[in-house]
Amino acid sequence: MSLLLVPNRVTANRARIWVGTFGPSVPSYFDLQCRSGGGSWGSVAASVSWSTAGFGSSSRVRYQRIDVSLSPGTAYQFRARRSSKTLGRCELETLPASLPASGRDLVVFLGSCFERQRDKTLKVGRAYRKLYKSGRHRPHLKFLTGDQVYLDAPVQNFILTSKKLFLGKSFHRAYHQTWTQGGNSHAGFGWLLRNGANVFTSDDHEFWNNYPTNSVLLPQLGDHKQRKMWKKLAQELYRAIQTDRTHEQLDVPPLSFFVLDSRINRTRSKLRFTTGSNLDRLLKWAKELEGPGVLVIGQPLFSDPGDWKDSSLAHFDQYADLVRALRRSNHDIVVLTGDVHFGRVASCKLNVTRGTRLYEVISSPMALLPGAHSRCEGNLGTFPTRPVSGVPPQSISRHRTVRAVSGDAKRTEDHFMTVSFRDLGDGVRMRVRAWLPRRKPPTNSELPKRDWTYETILR
Repeated sequence: MSLLLVPNRVTANRARIWVGTFGPSVPSYFDLQCRSGGGSWGSVAASVSWSTAGFGSSSRVRYQRIDVSLSPGTAYQFRARRSSKTLGRCELETLPASLPASGRDLVVFLGSCFERQRDKTLKVGRAYRKLYKSGRHRPHLKFLTGDQVYLDAPVQNFILTSKKLFLGKSFHRAYHQTWTQGGNSHAGFGWLLRNGANVFTSDDHEFWNNYPTNSVLLPQLGDHKQRKMWKKLAQELYRAIQTDRTHEQLDVPPLSFFVLDSRINRTRSKLRFTTGSNLDRLLKWAKELEGPGVLVIGQPLFSDPGDWKDSSLAHFDQYADLVRALRRSNHDIVVLTGDVHFGRVASCKLNVTRGTRLYEVISSPMALLPGAHSRCEGNLGTFPTRPVSGVPPQSISRHRTVRAVSGDAKRTEDHFMTVSFRDLGDGVRMRVRAWLPRRKPPTNSELPKRDWTYETILR
């Protein structure tokens, strides 16, 4: 019997360890142990009661979440033990108490859109492992901003039936094969999840394409009962396996992160992309920033509203409130996002009077869904991307774009990014690096192939 350990919700002083299995049985007890450096193992928690999610006797995930108290800026190893047997392992590093001014930067990983069938050779996990083992580029946090699984793919699987038992087996298989990809090897998406803390947000394919509106690819979702059943099961698994939170604030002074899920509570109408209380928290965060802010969200802000087949944040009424809130900030704001199947860094003036700027970093995809295409081309236009009362539009400048696949100009290279931050005293240096896991790195390089680096100073 083995258990999967995935570190989540790390701060300077605490972390949450997700312990689970996709198998039919669980141990009646285990001991969660940890150590830092090469120290001795010590017990930090005993197992608690198991929760279950999913449908069907063979299609359930069994899990528990264990919170532990830790010390700032420290690397930890965790293991689940029963008697003398190790059932599972993971590693994490707590956040520093403040942003480093020397030594290693604060490093975060940014990735989205991982279709496991497109990464059968485990390139993403192998490339991430190189970063993780490098020291300098090792992420403190991984921001996975949506489409970690594709529950609605391939669509032909759902043409003949969408019965609850079939959905239960299909959804369970998608999570199981993704979360354990690579098995116990030092590769695969499973290794990526187990090593370094994860912060998740959802996007549409955690449910279905363009959730929660109807999907042209899945006409059965036009039926209310079918849609309700699919939604309930997909939400249950997302909350059980990825995260049960829809917002998170992480402070590493003078930098502050705000993580917002803009998909799971979205309405079918244009009313909202998140709950009113979550938006209020975001508005308060932006207003009270004492240094640069980083907004982690599932879709870009520099994007047209779209339509009923593929709607963006600008499609919703709450977009205007979000834009006004960001503009009122006294500091620069960086948006970290994904979804759109291309990678780029762009920016615009945020508030001319205050001299603030809005940056947007998009990282998508890690492994592209077969048949999907998207490229960032042409003039980016202005922000806001639709009229917002009291907010004059500002021209958007593109700084970097991830290259296209050789011989296919309609497809961006699979990639992920790291974003590093350093306190300079009078500002925060931000460096964005794009990494190409499917490209061969230079000879004798211990790092993955790098596409480019972008650097700026945040105020």
